[in-house]
Amino acid sequence: MSEIASNLFDEAFGYHRNGNFAQAIRLYQKCLEANAKNADAWHLLGLALYQSGQPENGAQNIRRAIELDPHRDLFHTNLATVLIALQQHQEAADAARQAIELNAKDGDAHHNLGVALLELGDALVAEEALQAAVHIQPTNAEFLNNLGIALNRRGMTEPAENAFRRALKADPTSATAAANRAEALASLGRNQEALALLQNQAAQAPNSAQLFRSMGKILMSEGRMIEAVNAFEKWLALAPEELGAKVALASAVSFAGDTVRAEVLINDVLRHEPDNPEMLHALGLIRQRQGSHDEAEALLMRVIKADPKRAQAYFDLIGATGRSLDGEILNGLKSLSKSSEKFGSVYTRAHYTLAHHFDHSGQFDHAAEYLRIANDARRAQLAKSGHTFDVGDHSRLIDRIVQSFTPALLANPPAMGSDSAVPVFVVGMPRSGTTLIDRIVATHTSGGGVGELTYMEAIAGKDPQSLTSLSGFRLRQIADDYIGLLKEHDNNAIRIVDKFPANFMHLGFIRLLFPNAYIIHCRRDVRDVGLSCYYHDFTNPVAWSRNLTDIGHYIIGYRRLMTHWRETIGGRFLEFEYESLVADPEICIKELIAFLDLPWDPVCLDFHQTSGEVHTASARQVREPINDRSISRWKNYQDLLAPMISVLDAEITR
Repeated sequence: MSEIASNLFDEAFGYHRNGNFAQAIRLYQKCLEANAKNADAWHLLGLALYQSGQPENGAQNIRRAIELDPHRDLFHTNLATVLIALQQHQEAADAARQAIELNAKDGDAHHNLGVALLELGDALVAEEALQAAVHIQPTNAEFLNNLGIALNRRGMTEPAENAFRRALKADPTSATAAANRAEALASLGRNQEALALLQNQAAQAPNSAQLFRSMGKILMSEGRMIEAVNAFEKWLALAPEELGAKVALASAVSFAGDTVRAEVLINDVLRHEPDNPEMLHALGLIRQRQGSHDEAEALLMRVIKADPKRAQAYFDLIGATGRSLDGEILNGLKSLSKSSEKFGSVYTRAHYTLAHHFDHSGQFDHAAEYLRIANDARRAQLAKSGHTFDVGDHSRLIDRIVQSFTPALLANPPAMGSDSAVPVFVVGMPRSGTTLIDRIVATHTSGGGVGELTYMEAIAGKDPQSLTSLSGFRLRQIADDYIGLLKEHDNNAIRIVDKFPANFMHLGFIRLLFPNAYIIHCRRDVRDVGLSCYYHDFTNPVAWSRNLTDIGHYIIGYRRLMTHWRETIGGRFLEFEYESLVADPEICIKELIAFLDLPWDPVCLDFHQTSGEVHTASARQVREPINDRSISRWKNYQDLLAPMISVLDAEITR
């Protein structure tokens, strides 16, 4: 290299190092005019062009450097970086592999290979590459974060959470690592820990959109819709052009009860992208919840046309129409069930949907087979995410609850929370009729509903003994916070239903918090309940519902605990039989309203005609007059249900 060229190169490199890319580019080009065979100058010119927002020109110049000196691993590594930015992921993977071949200890090359493979959908090999990168640079936050992403995509949630935690330790300011770790914690059922992490991080980085995105998602999963709306509003304010922010906000606003605003948000996107499947799907679900099934059907058909691989749309189409699929739609779903990744989310959803299709068409043997495949796949997915059901652990938890909330304690508690009579807790097994009761009460002029709040479950945890020793001040604080959640949904109603079925686990604690609360226990033939649970892929991870033997054991635990509560909690407690409601709706509904100390309102008999939205899987059923179609449905699946029935029969004969 001539002295002039050398001086130009050194001067260019100085500007480059200080971030003055424009001046560095000008001087690198002058250097190359003096010596066109300077591979380092071509390489750094390409890198400076990439860093100044010209990745295509950058890649071209780095390739020129490689032509001159193909044995420099750094050239190949940086070419991979630029190609990833250009979304040329296969070429990026090839460049990264070439760099690794030249220098197996190049951590950046392994990292680039992992990132490229993630984009190409090969999470397994991507993880291997990222593990190698982390082995070389064990405290590199970016490497650790992307390793967590690879592990998460493979369904390995606990190792992913560990990787995100290590990334955050390496760089405590990383909003990306914090958001990813929080979502992993939420997948592991550690919502409160996740929210605390996000809130702390947001206090340090209030302009990070991804923190508020993750916060909103977790709050929404807990049923804390007003808070979720606030989080998504911040996300949208920080990223106004991001489609996902508008979709999330529209969904949360809709579930919070503000359908008018949700539709404004949705239509804002549809004006620019009329066939956007996300927004069409969101609007279709709004129409379904409103009971406008024909319009919901038309919208969902448009979703499938725009995105035939959107398995959830086929499922929701059956929910909107209440009938089986046919023709091209059915063929598309069958094709999707065969072509999608085995045990992936699309595969699982397609099989659940085919089970529902064949159930609606009366082909119960086919339905049973698809249902078995879907649940086996879903159970495997949940296990990878750390969600399993241990019969022994669950039985011991119930033992602790029974031992903690004794008849003596509940008859004469040392402290209590609120004397409010607003809360109405509707409990029981999932799929036992809780949504019906919610709609009946919400139809009353003095009634309201909040859907399914997981607040009590989050507070109660798995240490019931600690709940019995809470001070009166703490009990009142918890009770007041809960009342605040109810009032956010409906500030005028004097009876507000929380229909989270699993609150049956916490009735002793609920009675301490609200001695005047109304508790309604929904009872239904457990064989029908078990089948319905097995048929329903719950939004939240409900591990016991994916295996029929586990369902049987869970039902046994539920019945044991309800026997205990029946004998101990006292106060306002009503047993409500689903089958009795079907046999004589008027008598049962009048009994329900009288139990709630509300004046009789004849409109309650026509609850299925009300305009309020329904946000659970029972949305279509509660839009219809009460009927007996779901009674003894289990008889169509006796062979399938044999493992569950065997467990239940064994308990009865003990």
